[in-house]
Amino acid sequence: AYAWYRLLRHWASLRFDDTSGLPLKNLSLRARGLAGVLQQTKTSGPDKKVSLLPVFVSKDASIEDRWLETGFQIWQEHFGYQRDYLLCLPTRDLQGTNRLRAGYSDATGFSKSLLGLLPHEGGRLLEPEIGNFWTEHSDRAGVDSWLAALGVDKDLRGFVGRWAISGSQDLYVRTA
Repeated sequence: AYAWYRLLRHWASLRFDDTSGLPLKNLSLRARGLAGVLQQTKTSGPDKKVSLLPVFVSKDASIEDRWLETGFQIWQEHFGYQRDYLLCLPTRDLQGTNRLRAGYSDATGFSKSLLGLLPHEGGRLLEPEIGNFWTEHSDRAGVDSWLAALGVDKDLRGFVGRWAISGSQDLYVRTA
């Protein structure tokens, strides 16, 4: 479940704090991918110029496996209770949730554990210490960094992860 959360954040270029304004009820699986609406972020909300921001992850956003549908189903079945945030704290046995919001430090610990446990050909994909390299801020810049390496102009990359939101929500929605 946490691996899906991290992949969602990566492919949608989300900050950790963005998921505090992204309840599961705001996400839906559609023919082309996962769509959602951020209710409250650092740059959006009822008291901001932009009140709601769209989020989308293509069903083709994958390196190997088709993770989007499977993970979304797990989250709906096991974490589908009403709340105004996405990431919740797990129970001690990691088999469910205690229905409390996970904080930044919790997510940091989850990420280090996840990255240290990823399997690869009879061993680990990464050394456990690599968790110190990928922080909770890494997802926000991941796709943007890939696009920069491919030579995509900064103006086009600005929409990925909402790095450059113009003052008009309508303009953003049409171009997103």
